[in-house]
Amino acid sequence: GGEIETHYGTFNSFGTSFIYGGSTPGGDFHYFFSGSQSNSDRGLDTPQPKSVSNQTQGGADAIHDKSSENNTFVKLDWILSNSDKLSLVLFDGKSTFEVPNLPASFLYTDPYFQSDFTDQFGSVGGLPFRHFSTSDTQSEQNDYAQLIWKHSFSETAFLQITPYWRYTSLNYAGDPTHNLFVVGRIPSKDASSVSEDRRVNSYGISTDFTFRASDQHLFKTGATLQYAKAEGYVSLTTDEMEGTDHDIKNFVDRNSATSVLSSLYIQDEITLSQALAVHAGLRYDSAKLTFFDTKTDDAMISPRLGVTYLYDAVTQLHAYYGRLFQPSTLENFRNTVSHVKDSVIPSYDVKPEIDDYYELGITRQVAPKQLLTFTAYYKNITNAVDLAGLLETSLIQPINWATGRAYGAELSLRGQLTPEITEYLNYTYSIAEAKGLSGGLFAVDPEDLAIDDDDYTYIDQVQFHTVNAGFTYSKDHFWSTVQGIYGSGLRTGHHNSVSLPGHFVLNTTVGYEFKGKEWWSQFRLSLDVINVFDNAYPITISNEFNGTHYEAGRQFVVRMSKTF
Repeated sequence: GGEIETHYGTFNSFGTSFIYGGSTPGGDFHYFFSGSQSNSDRGLDTPQPKSVSNQTQGGADAIHDKSSENNTFVKLDWILSNSDKLSLVLFDGKSTFEVPNLPASFLYTDPYFQSDFTDQFGSVGGLPFRHFSTSDTQSEQNDYAQLIWKHSFSETAFLQITPYWRYTSLNYAGDPTHNLFVVGRIPSKDASSVSEDRRVNSYGISTDFTFRASDQHLFKTGATLQYAKAEGYVSLTTDEMEGTDHDIKNFVDRNSATSVLSSLYIQDEITLSQALAVHAGLRYDSAKLTFFDTKTDDAMISPRLGVTYLYDAVTQLHAYYGRLFQPSTLENFRNTVSHVKDSVIPSYDVKPEIDDYYELGITRQVAPKQLLTFTAYYKNITNAVDLAGLLETSLIQPINWATGRAYGAELSLRGQLTPEITEYLNYTYSIAEAKGLSGGLFAVDPEDLAIDDDDYTYIDQVQFHTVNAGFTYSKDHFWSTVQGIYGSGLRTGHHNSVSLPGHFVLNTTVGYEFKGKEWWSQFRLSLDVINVFDNAYPITISNEFNGTHYEAGRQFVVRMSKTF
């Protein structure tokens, strides 16, 4: 059986999705399919404030902001024998976005876009001006396929081998006419326009072997090997204006890049008693990246140790330490930057991030149907990987901070208050800081290189406090959900020194299910009201690589689904 759903809502948003699954009569073949397609006149959060004088709220327009998305998923399972099972997983997803513009009421002469402008959040420096006729677009495609063979040697030992392929492509079509020149406007210094058509093919295989040696020991070991190649082009046009003269430069980078990632691990889950279990392991990771003019070769052995202790019948404690290895993405725009700036750019020097991660937590059943979880964590970081936007383009380059740290705590409560009412509450406190820019410096504004290496700087995505809470009422054929979300605000300003104002959003859903044997039975009809209080708050303002975005205002969505 399955289900099909369709919805329509604000911003002319329309979509259809379906799922379907089952098995053969003998049960040796199982199948599952799903797919969805959606369109909207507001695909991305826009950079438009309500007005030049009111930047604390976003505007209601969606200028050049259409989007289209679709994806398909397939999973097939064959039980070949009592010892062998074969699975095939396939995925295809495509999306196309128009990059949103400002309405015609915003003029390049407005103070909002001038370099000496101070906005209502304390940030100094005007925002980039986007003419309402600018036609930048972006399309993305993601495909994935994997074949899984699982062989059982006995009831206590099995082997799994998984070859896979992954494809990712990105096409960004810039509009130089409006990015650089708009009638009546002299472009700012270093105005730029980018076009990109890049794709990455990744081929890999992973193996896992599991063996239960006794009631006290569960061993697991495995390895992964992946080869990836990135190819295509990036085209960058810049206008380095001197006085009233335009120095137009065009550069196309067609260099390819490859990576070889490999890993090997071994672990043991040790059950010391009914209340105490220890997880111990070692992992080896290697990352070899090859660019047009350089190669990197990094590797690390990482210990992992976790302890779980059942303090009593309703309380569980856990502790964890692990060393984590995170290679940077297969991206290097050093060649592009060197041609644009007509200067010698240091060699590519981005390193993998290395984290020492610590975690402590407790889970307790505080009532018959209420579960409370508290977790605290600390992460000490070497060569922290961050992202920097190049010039005024959408190009993103990985960079390194020499050291970083991240720490915080998470508290959650979930359960059932009455037979008809369920609830959840989540609170998160988080800090993430870094200091000492150390890699990928060609992508960093020279002004930022003067940051004091002794002082920590908040990274872009820091939000100190986040709260989510929700209640669902369900009885007979009727249900209703109310959800509240609070955030204390992401960072903005010089070196991310300013926090945006806190915001609160309320969402609600009301639905009814028609049951029976008639033709209209098995239908579900619901209404979503998103952002009930119409709070179009600023999500990011002049963010280093996310730019400026405002949340959409109040939205209504009607959904109808039918099971079969």
